[in-house]
This record gives sequence, structure tokens and C-alpha cells, in this order.
Amino acid sequence: MKPPTIPRTVPVLADAPARRRPVSALCPLISALCLLFLSALQLFSPSAFSAAPAFQFDANALSLPPDLKAVKKPVSDKWTLNLLPVGLQRNPKVDYAIFTEMTNAGRKLPEPSFANPVYYLAHSIDQRDVGAIYGNTKDIPYQKLQQTFAIAFASNGYRPCDAEHPPTQVFFFTWGMNNKFDPPGDWSEADVRDALKNCVARARILGGPKFAIEVAQVLTETDYTAAQKSDGTYDGEKVYLVIEAALAAHNFDKFSTDADLADTLCYAVFNDCYYLLVTSLDAETLENYGQRKTLWTTRIVTVSQGLNFEMTLPIMINNASYYFGRETKVPEILLKRAYKRAEVNIGEATVVEYMTAATGTTTVAATTTTAAFTGTTPTAGAVAAPNPAISGTAASAAATGTTGMR
Repeated sequence: MKPPTIPRTVPVLADAPARRRPVSALCPLISALCLLFLSALQLFSPSAFSAAPAFQFDANALSLPPDLKAVKKPVSDKWTLNLLPVGLQRNPKVDYAIFTEMTNAGRKLPEPSFANPVYYLAHSIDQRDVGAIYGNTKDIPYQKLQQTFAIAFASNGYRPCDAEHPPTQVFFFTWGMNNKFDPPGDWSEADVRDALKNCVARARILGGPKFAIEVAQVLTETDYTAAQKSDGTYDGEKVYLVIEAALAAHNFDKFSTDADLADTLCYAVFNDCYYLLVTSLDAETLENYGQRKTLWTTRIVTVSQGLNFEMTLPIMINNASYYFGRETKVPEILLKRAYKRAEVNIGEATVVEYMTAATGTTTVAATTTTAAFTGTTPTAGAVAAPNPAISGTAASAAATGTTGMR
């Protein structure tokens, strides 16, 4: 088979030209911009965003913890061996690939500061799934994530705008599954081309345009006849084996001298992934000119195999906190737990009553129990019940895990 042609043009963040137009309200412009924003990402089919979502930001609904502290650059957990598949582990350790691109306009801005915050207006484009859609999947509503987003942004120096602090940046964010293209049955040449385009799109999210262009070059130059059947169709599983072998054999030193980084990203290219994407636009340019002036985009991706997306997405947001608005030359790989770690701390038992021969008083021993799941103190002698959303997946202190990427 002749190597399929893959579009070499990979979108690069760029400042939109300023064009004077009448001043209009900021919020209505945001909804209209959703279509342009998603189109520029080249990740979704036109049918996925036939209508712009409604504006969803409610500053009054947000409350930040009074003891909130500035976020520090995260450090990977220590790798530990676990022979169980990720899906059978209670709380596995997985690799998160985090990448922030900045435009020239974004580089001119000072880094976010906890002491001198930047005020923003947030807009969710909601969940957008790409590739094969599997059964028993459901969208994660923005309302479940709004508080997590607000705390993550605030810990890095970004605060929700209010009447006294107008926004200088507008955040668009979206999340979802970025799955392999995997139609049933035998594949045609068109199916092979669609699978390769799907891999290149995932490479764009993982490592930016430079990595995606190099992946596209490798896949374009690869011979896929080993996956071809006698009738001219293709075995989809073998196509992905050819892709895996081609990427493993390629030296990505032009992209990065870190071989482990390239291996981790390549592994994610031909596997199903979860992703989170946050893009910041200049609020003044948007309001005064109606134009999209991109400042920065932060992406975080992890291989989805065996993971519960609803439970790991808040962890993805927290892991990305430090990197919002901070440029990374290449993706950062962070090894962290997939789910929130829950603990129950039981204090010392104290005797509140005791039996005496004179009174015959019944003995009752009470334990002071701190319930990390609910933040409440159970009644005497009771053990805190876990939050149903975490039950069955939270790890004990002795739990171990393995990476979700290679």
C-alpha cells in the first residue's frame, strides 16, 4: 500500500490581527467564539459543535478556601512495581503529560502570582469526545468541576472576576475522551488514513505542533502492507501494531533528547486517552475588537485504560494547577495517583463512663474519629462511611501502582 497522505499543516497558536469594531458586550461574544475556538483546534467534527453552548459562569457560586496557599511545582511520586493491570488496582499510579504553549503576547505577560492575582472570566465548552465512543459512557457536567477549576486557578494566581476586578483574560476549557479510530470489521484505505489522522491529532494534544509534525512524517513514510489482507482490506489491529513499531523505531531527538519522554508520548499516540484543555484569550481584544488573541494553552493527557474518567478528571485539573499560564518547552511527565487518596484517622479511645460496684453504671468507650471522606466526626464508637463517589477505588496508605503510560 502506498503510504497515505497526512495533512502536514498542524495548527500553531497565533495572535489574531486586531481589527477595530464597535464595542459590544463581552459575554455574548464568548458563546459565539466557541465555534471558532473548536474549529481552530481541529480536534472535533463539525457536527460536534453545531451550536455554541450557553454562557455558564456564575461568580457568586464560587467560594475559595480561606486557607488556600500558592501552588508549588509538583513532583512525581516514586515509581513502584505492581503486576496487576491498571483496571484491577484500587488507586493506580499513572503518567500525566502536561504541556503549556504560549504566544508572543502571552510571553510578554508576567507569570501568574498568588500575591498579585490575574482576574479572569471562565467559559466551559463542556465535554467533547473524539474517536471511537464506547458504551456506558456519560458526559461529566461542568457544575461538578467548577469549584475544582476555581481552586486550581486561584492557587496559581488566577481569581474569578467580580464587580471590582474586571477580567483581563478569558478562559475556555474542555475535556473528554480522545480515543483511537477503530471501526468494526475490515478496514479500507480510507479507514487507515482516518486512523493515522486520529493519531496525529492526539500527538498534537500531547506534544504540540513540533511533535505532531514529526509523528505525521513517520506515519506517512511507513509501509502498511503487513496489515493488508489478500482481498485488499486491512486488519485494524495490525495497522496499530505497524504504527507502534514505526514510532518505537524512530529517533525523536529533534523533538527532545529525553528518550523516556518520547516513549511515553508515543505510547499515548496509539492508545485511548483522557484529555483536559484550557486556553486563555486576551479579554480586552475580545471585547473591543471581537477578535481572538490567544495568550496560552495548557493541555493535560493520560492514557485512559482501566481508569474512571469522572474520578480522575479532578486529579488532572489539580495536577495542572502549577502549569496554567507557565510555558513548558516540552511536555512535563508527572507520575501521580489516578484518584483522590482518602484516609480515616482514628484517635485515641477515651473512657467516658465506667462500672462501679456501688452504682452499677454501664461502661461506654468512645473513639474520636476523623472522617476524611466527609469532613464530619461520627458518633461514639462509629466508623466513618466512605463517600459513595470514592468508595471502592480509594487506596490505603500501603497501596502501590504502575504507570498508565510507558
